[in-house]
Amino acid sequence: MEYLDVVILDLVLYGMLSILPIFGLFVSEKYVKDHPKLLSVLSVIAFVLLFLTNILVPIVHYAAWGENLRPIYTTLLIISCYVFFHVTSNTIAVCMALAVTAVHLIVLIFITYARAVQLERIGSDILYVICLNGFGIYFRLITELIKMRSFLDKRTCLESTTKLKAEKEQREKLMLSIIPKHIMDEVFNQIYDIVKHDNRIFHYPINHPHTSEYANVTILYADIVNYTQMTSTLRSVRLVETLHELFARFDDASRDLNVQRIKFLGDCYYCVAGLPDDSNGDQCPDDHADACVQLGLEMIAIIADVRRQFNLNINMRIGIHSGSIIGGIIGTTKWQFDIWSKDVYIANRMETTGQAGKVHITRQTKDKLKKRYNIDPSDAGTRDPELIRREIECFLISPEPSPQPVSNGSAHDIPDELPLHAAGLARIETANGTISGRRPSQYVRRGSVAPTVNRPSRSTGGSNTRRRITPTTISRRTPFMDNNLARYHERLRITDKQIQEAVHKMPLSKYDQWFNVKEINPLLLIFRNLATELDFIKQPDPLFKYYILSVLVILICMVAIQNFSQTEWNTMLGYISIAFVLLILLPLTWIYGFWHCYRYNIKEEKKNAIVNRVYKFSNAIMENITYRVVIYFAILLLCAGTVFTEMVQCEYFKGSNRTLRDIFIDVLFRSEMGEECMIPWHMTETCALLIIMNFSFLRIHLWLKVLVSLVITALYSYFLWNFAEAYYTNSEPLNHSLNGPAAHVVVIIYLLVTLHFIDRQTDYMHRLDHQWRMQLNEEQEQAHILHQVNYKLLNNILPMHVSEYYTDNDRNEGLYYEEYFENDCVTVMFASIVNYDKEMGDRLLLTYLSGIITAFDQILLNKYDNVVEKIKIANWTYMAATGLDPGKRTSGIGGNRVRVENVIHLLNFAVDIKRKIKRMDKEFQEPKLRIGIAHGPVTAGVVGSKKPLYDIWGDAVNMASRMESTGIMDRIQVMEGTADIIQNYGYSCRFRDHIRVKGRSTNVPTYFVDVDQDDNLVRIQRGIDVDI
Repeated sequence: MEYLDVVILDLVLYGMLSILPIFGLFVSEKYVKDHPKLLSVLSVIAFVLLFLTNILVPIVHYAAWGENLRPIYTTLLIISCYVFFHVTSNTIAVCMALAVTAVHLIVLIFITYARAVQLERIGSDILYVICLNGFGIYFRLITELIKMRSFLDKRTCLESTTKLKAEKEQREKLMLSIIPKHIMDEVFNQIYDIVKHDNRIFHYPINHPHTSEYANVTILYADIVNYTQMTSTLRSVRLVETLHELFARFDDASRDLNVQRIKFLGDCYYCVAGLPDDSNGDQCPDDHADACVQLGLEMIAIIADVRRQFNLNINMRIGIHSGSIIGGIIGTTKWQFDIWSKDVYIANRMETTGQAGKVHITRQTKDKLKKRYNIDPSDAGTRDPELIRREIECFLISPEPSPQPVSNGSAHDIPDELPLHAAGLARIETANGTISGRRPSQYVRRGSVAPTVNRPSRSTGGSNTRRRITPTTISRRTPFMDNNLARYHERLRITDKQIQEAVHKMPLSKYDQWFNVKEINPLLLIFRNLATELDFIKQPDPLFKYYILSVLVILICMVAIQNFSQTEWNTMLGYISIAFVLLILLPLTWIYGFWHCYRYNIKEEKKNAIVNRVYKFSNAIMENITYRVVIYFAILLLCAGTVFTEMVQCEYFKGSNRTLRDIFIDVLFRSEMGEECMIPWHMTETCALLIIMNFSFLRIHLWLKVLVSLVITALYSYFLWNFAEAYYTNSEPLNHSLNGPAAHVVVIIYLLVTLHFIDRQTDYMHRLDHQWRMQLNEEQEQAHILHQVNYKLLNNILPMHVSEYYTDNDRNEGLYYEEYFENDCVTVMFASIVNYDKEMGDRLLLTYLSGIITAFDQILLNKYDNVVEKIKIANWTYMAATGLDPGKRTSGIGGNRVRVENVIHLLNFAVDIKRKIKRMDKEFQEPKLRIGIAHGPVTAGVVGSKKPLYDIWGDAVNMASRMESTGIMDRIQVMEGTADIIQNYGYSCRFRDHIRVKGRSTNVPTYFVDVDQDDNLVRIQRGIDVDI
C-alpha cells in the first residue's frame, strides 16, 4: 500500500506537468499574435511547476522515505529557459537558467549525495550543468540569428515584391503608351524573352512585325491650323505648355470615348475607334463612328478654349473615314503602334480637304452614325483628285453653338501672358552664382516644387542648350511619369507599415507549422517538392565554423567530466586524436570568414600557394554539403568510439593484456566484470553531451541527426545493459519506480526528444528562410528583367538622355522641355518613300514598308546609335535629327564644330539609307527616297498625359519638312545655310532655285547635295579637312 501511494503521487505530479507544458508551449502558440500575454503567463506557470516538481520530488522522497533521488527535469529546464519559454530578455533567461543550476547542485549535495558527498562527483556535475548552460546560450544566440536573418530576408522579399509590383505597373503603363492593350501581352512576352536571354532589345526588339487586320473601324485625322506660325513665334516654354495642354486634353477625351490615339505628327493628331476592347471581352465596339465624330467635335471645342486662353490664332481641321486597317508595330527602334491602309489614306485626305472648325466625314462614316448631328454636304469629293478617283462622297458636321467653350481641367491656371520666369528669362541659380538673361552657360533643370538642381553642361563647346522642367503651377495636368513618381514616394511611406504587418503574420508558430505552410510536410519537415529539398540540402552553411568551435568546447567538458571521476584514464589517446582533428578543422573553417573580414580585395590572387589552397578548401567546406557531412560523421564517429571504448575499457583494460577485439567480444557475451572504475551518471552525462554535440550541427539534415542520435542511444543502452545488474542498479534513481539502467536510458531519450523539438523549430526556420530566398531570387530576377524591359521601353519612347531623367526618382515634377539655340545647331531630316504603288494590297505594302524601316533602323543602330536620334515614322516618311543631347558632342571644340558635326552626321546617314534602299528587293519597283535636311534652333519636349511623345518643334523642323515636300525624288534638298556648311566641309552642293516654301513670305534659295552613281557624297577641292 505504501508503494502504491508513492507511485500514485509520482504519476499525478508527472501527469499534470506533462499536460500543462505541452499545452502552454505548443498549442497556445497560435494565440500569440492576438494574446501575447497569455503565452507569457503559461510559460511562467510551466516554469514554476516544472521547477518546483524538479526539486520537490527528491525532497519529499528524501524526507518521507529516505531515498536519494536525482532531479529529473534539470536538463529540460535549463534548455527551456533559453529556448522554449517565452522569455524575450537574454538577461532574464540566463538568470532563470542559473537559478535552476544552483538549486540542482544544492539538491545533489544535500539530498542525492547526502550519504557520502564526493567533491569529484560534484565537480563533474558542475561541469555538466555549465556545459548545458553554454549549449542553451549557443542555441539561443543561433536561433535569434536565424530569426533575425529570416526577418531581414522576409523584409527584403516583401520589398522585392513591392518593387516587382511597381515594375509591373510601370511596364503596363509604358506598354499601353505605345500599343493597344489587346496586343500588349503578346509583344511584352516576346520582349521579355529577348531581354531575359540576350538583353539586346535595342537591336532586336521584335522578331517580326506584330500586325493584325481590323475590318470595321473609323479613322480620325486632326490638323492644327496655323501650326507653323505658332511653333515659329511662341517661346519654348509657352510652346511646350500649349501643345501639352492641347494634346493632353485630346488624350483625355479620346480615352473617355474609347478611341485609340495612334500618335501625333507635329500638327497632326490621328486616332482610330473600333479596335478590340479588353473591358468588353475583346469585342470591337459598334459605335466607333459616333465616338470619332464626338471626339472631333470635342477637339474643336478644346482648341477653341485653348485659343481663347492663350490668345492664339489656331483652329482644328478634322477628317473622318470608316473602313478597314492593318494595325501593328514595325521597325527595330522607336517603334509605336501605327495603322496603314487605303482607308487611312482617305481619312488623311478628308482632313486635308476639310474646313477649319468642322468635322469632315465620308458617306461610309455617315451611314454608321446612330446619333443626330448638324450634317451638311461637302464639295470636296468633286474637287480633290484622289477623292474623285475613289468616288468618295463627303459631308461636314458643324458643332452645336455654345456660348462658352468647353473647359476640361484647370486651364484657367495658365495665364494668357506667361511671366518672365516661365518664358525662360528668369535668374538662374548655378554652381558659380546667380546669372540673368536668356543664354545661361549652364545645363539646367528647373522646377518650382522641388529645390533647384543645377548640372553643368556636358559639352564645353559653348552650348547654350537648356533642359528645364516647367513649374507645376503652370501645367494643368500631371505630365508623363509623374504619377509613377508620386506612387514611388507614396510607396516608400507605406512600405515600412506593410513590412511590419507582414512580419507579424510570419508563420513561425507550431500551429502555422502544422496547418498553414503548404510547401513543407509538417510531420517529416521536408519540402514536398523534391527539387526544392535537394536545393535546400545543398545550400552553403556560413555557420559551420561555429559548429566546430562548439564541438571543441563540448569535447573539453566531456574530458573534464571523465577526468574528475576516474582514477585512471585509459582513452587519452582517443581524446587527443579528436582534439588534433578539431584543431586542424578550426582554422580551416574560420580562415574564409577572416579573409572576408580583414582583406578588402578578396578576389586578389593569393601569393602563397599554401594559403591559396587553404582558402579554397575553407570555402569548399562552407559551400559543399559533401565535405560538411564527411566532417560531421568523422567527428561523431571518433567521439562516440572514444566514449564507448571508455565504457568497455573501464571493466576490461585494467591489468589485462587482451586486445581491444577480445574486450568487445567479452562484452557482447557478457563476460565477468571487474571492479567499478567509473560513475554511471557521469558516463550518462558524457553520452548526453555526445548527443548535444550531434545536434549542434544545425544545418546537417534533421533526420540524419535523429538517426545518429538513435544509434548512439541504442549503443549506449546495449553497453549499459551488458554490465552487471548491480553496477547501474546502485546508481541514484530518478524516482521511486524509475531506477537502474532504465533511468539512464530515459534521461538520454528525454534529452533526444527535447533536442529534436528544438532542432525541428530551427530547421523549420531555415526552411522558411530558404523558401523566402527562393521567392526573393525569383522576384528579383523578374524585377531586374522587368526593369530592363521598362528601361528599354522608355528608351523606345524617349531619347536616352530624356529617359534617364524620367527614371530619376528624385527629379522635380512638371513638364520637361529643352531649348537648342543657334550654336547648338540641331539638324533635322525628313526622308519619304515616294514611288510606291498606292493600289498595291495593304498587307503587301506593309511588308514592303516594314522591310525598309527595319533596314533604316539597323543602319542607325549599328553606325549612328550615339549620334542620330530617330524621332518618328509618319506613314512613308522617316524623321531623324542630330544634336539633341549635349552629352553626345565632342568636348573642347567651339560651336562651329558642333554645327558641322551635326549636319555632316545626318547627311552621312541620309546617303546611307539612300544607298541601302536601292540595294533592297526590287520585286515591286525600284524604291526611291525624297530627302530634306535643315538645321537651326529647335525646342524639344515631352507632351501628352497618358501617351507621351518626345517631339521637336521650330523653324528647323518646319523647313526640313518643306525641303522634303518640295524636293525631287532621289535627291537631297537643303537650304542655303545648310549647303554652306556642307560645302565648307568639302562636299559639293548644286543650286536648285528660289522656291516658294510654306511659312516664308519670300521664296527661299535651295540646293541639292551632289552624290555619284553609287550614292557617295561628291567632294570638292576647297573646304576644311576636319575629321568626325
